[in-house]
Amino acid sequence: MTSGEYILLSARTAITGGGDPVSYWEAMKSAQKEEWVRAMKEEMDALMKNDTWELVDCLKNVKVINNCWML
Repeated sequence: MTSGEYILLSARTAITGGGDPVSYWEAMKSAQKEEWVRAMKEEMDALMKNDTWELVDCLKNVKVINNCWML
């Protein structure tokens, strides 16, 4: 873990109290899996409905920029 990741994790823990999963995989292993799946679907539906962005196929030789959802 880099110091930047540690800072983000610490900030997230301070905001949420540390009770929420910190990754997709952690959410899928939790007892609240179905609720997390529903919340993610609702968020994706809202992004698509509001034309926030659109999904496209990745072109060859294009560097993909990482992203994440912030709580």
